[in-house]
Amino acid sequence: MASSPSTLSSKPGYQTHISETFTGARPFTLPPDSGFSLNLNLTDLIDAQDDQGRTPVHYVTIQNDFYSLYLLAEKGANLDMADTDGRTALHIASKQGQLSMVDYLLEKRVWLEGWDKRGLTALHLAAMKGHTEAVRSMLRVAAQRGIRDLRNMQEDFYSRTSLHYAVLTVRLETVKALVEELGDGGCVSRTGKKDASGHLDILDHQGRTALHVACTILAQNQTQSQEQGQSHHEISRAASAIVGVLMDAGASLDIRDFQGRTALHLACAIMSRVQMQTREHGNTGHDINHLASLTVSTLVDAGAKLDIQDDMGCTPLMYAAQGAHLGAIRCLVDKDSNVDAVDGQQWTARDYAEHDATQGQDRDEVLRILSPSRLMDPFLRLQ
Repeated sequence: MASSPSTLSSKPGYQTHISETFTGARPFTLPPDSGFSLNLNLTDLIDAQDDQGRTPVHYVTIQNDFYSLYLLAEKGANLDMADTDGRTALHIASKQGQLSMVDYLLEKRVWLEGWDKRGLTALHLAAMKGHTEAVRSMLRVAAQRGIRDLRNMQEDFYSRTSLHYAVLTVRLETVKALVEELGDGGCVSRTGKKDASGHLDILDHQGRTALHVACTILAQNQTQSQEQGQSHHEISRAASAIVGVLMDAGASLDIRDFQGRTALHLACAIMSRVQMQTREHGNTGHDINHLASLTVSTLVDAGAKLDIQDDMGCTPLMYAAQGAHLGAIRCLVDKDSNVDAVDGQQWTARDYAEHDATQGQDRDEVLRILSPSRLMDPFLRLQ
């Protein structure tokens, strides 16, 4: 069945043939069984798409063939065409970390704000893959072009920004670059007004800021560690460092997500997962436990509200008690967190420890710390 004059066949080797035709590597001849009618003309062919919506520009970008991309651009190829997934050459180059191609495409003034079918821009893809210099290039060009509506470039269909994705995938250096390049309050809303809380505090579809997300990833699973070629401990250390970077940059501590939870709630809520990692990974688990405790104490020392209640009436102390996380509980109690607070079902932190915490030495110590007799005696409380 013959293809239309503006559609490429997806037969093996055909895309290479088309690319080589336009880059001068071979004269134009139809390959055997190409499926093309003879009225095909080169003007249509330069931007012709295969059954995946890809043009020659897409394929030379995938192959990281800079010279061919240059020649196609010189011959007038459309550099902004999207494939069936909504991805342009800039999406591809950004995801693959091809900095020279990213810079060239930006020089040719390709569209920065384009979304793919998942709502991801090239900036999102570069951030989630940790291609820090590509991220810097795109943000600097956006500033040079005077793109005021950075949120169109920053937020996907789930309202997640490039910063959310860099945090989710634990890309410490990329997080630092985004914080540095955007600066505090460096995001402009879709209405054209400056976002008072800045890019650090943009909420995703769960109502979570980048700091919320950072406080949930200390206990990343082993699969992500393997995908990034890092140990489980390295991932957790980077996550802990990201919390510090965001706080140093001025991220708000007490923003509630759509379940009423602050970053401190979430940091305490992951303790049950951390305790599981301790049992599964031995000393590495204890290291992760220490990092989780450090995150809680960092938030507390920075002034996070201790007794703020989520939509279920739970305080951070209740979450820590549920996971029998001794370090977090000591930190919260020493800072005068209200141990008598009750949630919507009239449970205290001690009730959570008794009901949900795993049996063991830490659980026994937690119950001792939260016991009424201990709380009434200032001397015992400090022990």
